[in-house]
Amino acid sequence: MRQFHGRKPNRFLRVDFGLVEVTFDGEADWVCRWLAIHMHRLDEVPGMAVEVLERYDLDFSGAVTWGQLSPEARQAAEPVVPSTVEGLRPPVAPPRYSIPTVKATVHLSQLVEGDELSRAIEKITIGV
Repeated sequence: MRQFHGRKPNRFLRVDFGLVEVTFDGEADWVCRWLAIHMHRLDEVPGMAVEVLERYDLDFSGAVTWGQLSPEARQAAEPVVPSTVEGLRPPVAPPRYSIPTVKATVHLSQLVEGDELSRAIEKITIGV
């Protein structure tokens, strides 16, 4: 799926391939700015986990959790505080962590099924 957002000359293009989503800006010489891996879609889209296993030999039969990331990545991560508008309560958002050394943000699931390490990773966005 291809979607344009915004108005010229400041619009951006989002291309969704299912598991991977790519965002570009800088029309007409589109430049990749973000790459997102939507881990939650492995469970939501029938057959996607099997296709990834067959095509890339990567087994995602279960959820990928925060605890499965390397200790180095988790130690380098900084919590992302949701932005607020003065006078309004901050939105209730799933936990997110920024890993500045690789310009990545890890989005965790809203559902609490144990401690922080057992939360499923919903999405990883990587700035390029």
